[in-house]
Amino acid sequence: MALALSVAIAKLSGIEHAFWVVLATLTVLRSNVVTTGSTALTAVAGTVAGFFLATAAHLAIGNHPTLLWASLPLAVF
Repeated sequence: MALALSVAIAKLSGIEHAFWVVLATLTVLRSNVVTTGSTALTAVAGTVAGFFLATAAHLAIGNHPTLLWASLPLAVF
């Protein structure tokens, strides 16, 4: 059911690479129902935290190409 819902959301929102939405759904889902909820919450919390950290870093760095390139390894890590 979760896979069908993720495919529907990807199609309705017009995401260009809908495959990644389904792959992320498969990554979060587990065979054990009890750990699936905590895994999903952890994934969402990590994504939200990463979004805010990246936004703060981009606002602090601004539009300086050298600093942006220098921060790329840290962002990828």
